[in-house]
Amino acid sequence: MVCKNCHATIADKAIVCYRCGTPTAEPVAPAPVRRAGGAGIIWAIVLAAAAVFLWWQLPGPVTSPARVAAAVLAVCAVVIALLRQRRRGARR
Repeated sequence: MVCKNCHATIADKAIVCYRCGTPTAEPVAPAPVRRAGGAGIIWAIVLAAAAVFLWWQLPGPVTSPARVAAAVLAVCAVVIALLRQRRRGARR
């Protein structure tokens, strides 16, 4: 192998050039650091609380379509938040 910097002949398994010290391979970039975000959980809790509040404030019987939709929205928000938290814990 030939050094990219000084064109000296070096061994194929060399890590650096013996003459000038130039690395023979490009350094591997470190993996990007993921920040521990909890914003998704916070938004899911806010959405669930808003849906429960909406369910409480809507008129009519408990089985009215609007109240059922609000309850389903609250349950979906909580389930999504729990699944995201579980997936985030599995990646660490």
